[in-house]
Amino acid sequence: MCIIYPYAGLIGNVVGVLIVNLASPLGALDLISVVVNIPALACIVVLRNKKYLKYIGGLLYAFIISVYVAILLTYLFGIPFWLLLVQVFIAEAFLATSGIVIFNYIGGKLPY
Repeated sequence: MCIIYPYAGLIGNVVGVLIVNLASPLGALDLISVVVNIPALACIVVLRNKKYLKYIGGLLYAFIISVYVAILLTYLFGIPFWLLLVQVFIAEAFLATSGIVIFNYIGGKLPY
């Protein structure tokens, strides 16, 4: 949503992450993700109107989130950091870039 509605999408995403993570079994540690999402989503918001740089914004978002998740899960469960980083990054990069493609298409169809 940050492609079509940059600031509303950012705020909505951050509030959504907060609400979902209130029920997390990881407790307060998982609430840090609310803070991590702000600069990650800002990468998408800032680069959203740039032809190909918007995909770099999506990859930066994926990288920031992946680093946080890898650090958190390594700390909590002792899973190797690099393994987590690569696995989470692949999933996040796919979701972020495919989301950008979809919302570019939808945004092009809106009459605003």
